[in-house]
Amino acid sequence: MLLFAQTPTTQTEQPLKIGDTVPDITFNNIVNWHKTTAKLGDFKGKLVILDFWATWCVPCVKTLPKLDSLQAKFKDEIVILPITYESAEKILSVFKTNPTLNKLKLPSVTSTNLKQYFNYRVIPHEVWIDGNGKYIATTASEEVNENKIREYLQGYAPKLTPKKDIMVRDRTKPLLIGALGDYKFDPGVLTYSSTLIKGQIKGLASTGARAYVANDKAMIKAYNVNIQLLYQIALVPSFSPENKDFYLTALSRTIWEGNHKNYFYSEDTKNEYKLTPDSLKIFTYEMVLPKDEIKNMPGYMLQDLNRYFGSQFGLEGVKEKRLVKCWALTFVGDDEEIRSKGGKSYVDVDRNKKGIRINNSTIDQFMFWWMGFSVFNFSIPIINETNYNLPIDLSLDVDQKNFDEVRKELAKVGLVFKLVEREIDMIVIKNK
Repeated sequence: MLLFAQTPTTQTEQPLKIGDTVPDITFNNIVNWHKTTAKLGDFKGKLVILDFWATWCVPCVKTLPKLDSLQAKFKDEIVILPITYESAEKILSVFKTNPTLNKLKLPSVTSTNLKQYFNYRVIPHEVWIDGNGKYIATTASEEVNENKIREYLQGYAPKLTPKKDIMVRDRTKPLLIGALGDYKFDPGVLTYSSTLIKGQIKGLASTGARAYVANDKAMIKAYNVNIQLLYQIALVPSFSPENKDFYLTALSRTIWEGNHKNYFYSEDTKNEYKLTPDSLKIFTYEMVLPKDEIKNMPGYMLQDLNRYFGSQFGLEGVKEKRLVKCWALTFVGDDEEIRSKGGKSYVDVDRNKKGIRINNSTIDQFMFWWMGFSVFNFSIPIINETNYNLPIDLSLDVDQKNFDEVRKELAKVGLVFKLVEREIDMIVIKNK
């Protein structure tokens, strides 16, 4: 069902601007009135409201009974004059058969659009002209109401919201990127959207943010990242030591079993990955939803990714169990050397200096910071099988980026890494 449309016309004169004096327009082909022609000058001293409408425009037709009632209420103080480009025969037929319109006493000018005077594209469109013929406003039909008219008649300047017609200017472009020309969206009106952009955005840092709330909207953002990081964000909704799924964010916890392995960075594929243009392997993703949807966002994001990468590359990402070789951290002996003595909780794994400092923090907290900032690209999964959940204190004089150094120092206090096979959760990117 059409609500509005653009009516093409040939402009013969410059349209009027607010504040201009309107010429003494002749209105022809008037129906439902005592005569078939009139001039604007016939209504001198009265507020004139021109209502541009059409029979196919549902909001227009719904507005006419309101306008009829306003004309009846204010009688000779105002003139409300509907105007349509449609023929007199068409309007008379509709007035006769439409139960909404057949009792109206409003006239209608037919077979004209007056676009040479009034620049509009979307109807209904209301033009306000004062008693001296001055063009004072263009508004939507909602602004034509008893209060606004009464304010004008009492000598006040009613606060009228100007109508701005926005048309789809380029149907080949997305809504937010040029379809409406230079129209600027109010960010607050963006309520429900997801966007995936292929290729690197030059000058934009690579970063990812899991679901968070800002300005009453829930958002996920991932800028200039590869496919595996997109799936990590979707499949690991919370990145914190308290969520044991943080182990899945390590590079070693993603297996690429599908085609296009050159889009995947690993020790085995890093050369092919580097040779693949960023225009093919890098993406930017954003989702904006109402804030009460925040818990659903990772699932929605996963659906988006699988829908796109499935259709384009025949790939899908899932979280599945796989039997893999792991470095499992175990605890042997007593905890006298590592048990925390209290104090401020922190883990210091600054990559710019040597050493690891752990105070009043759990082993998972240590693993979170160490794996996230020092051995992220380690090729074998690292897991925690210590079953030791109390806070610890440790000071290791090691290069935290050197796994073997860290492993040897931890063994001295009973924290022993063992190379084992385990069936663990993995992010798997595979053919559909």
